[in-house]
Amino acid sequence: MRITPRYAIRNFKEDSREFDWLDLELGASQSLDIRTGLSASLMKRWSGGGSRPLSSYFILSGITSYWDPWDGLQAELSIKRILPLAVVSKAEIGYWRRNFSYDSLLQENLWWLAGKSSRIDEGWSVKAGFSRQINLGALIGKAVAVTANAGYYSNHSSDRFYKYDFMFVDSNLEVRLF
Repeated sequence: MRITPRYAIRNFKEDSREFDWLDLELGASQSLDIRTGLSASLMKRWSGGGSRPLSSYFILSGITSYWDPWDGLQAELSIKRILPLAVVSKAEIGYWRRNFSYDSLLQENLWWLAGKSSRIDEGWSVKAGFSRQINLGALIGKAVAVTANAGYYSNHSSDRFYKYDFMFVDSNLEVRLF
């Protein structure tokens, strides 16, 4: 069982404003057997400022849930299993419902937000991944890790600009020298 509180503050030089938010995450993890684990988490976020800063739109192209203050819930369920040859597989499903508020500066500078005070996003995701780490000893480095992931995201929003459905595939090669 875990309870994780987080508090974040962001400052912006352009308009010298401060935005903050508080997250509270409740989670549980349980081993089902020697090679399988199950994890579930629920996160609630409260935004102090309650509004989305203008500069985050220009920096992050407007589609992000991490930097923008929002109020809402986010839930995730995952299962991790160690497969033959020490390959670790992970499958997860997620759901979110977030309310993003727009401040007057954002409404004035982005014409498509004129008259809109907020948007509500509701969506879900499904992801699966495989990873394998190979310990090298002292030859080239400490270890090499290879990861492959695939998934699907669907976000339904009250603002059509933030509505999306997409599939993705990515991979990563990491060499640990120390």
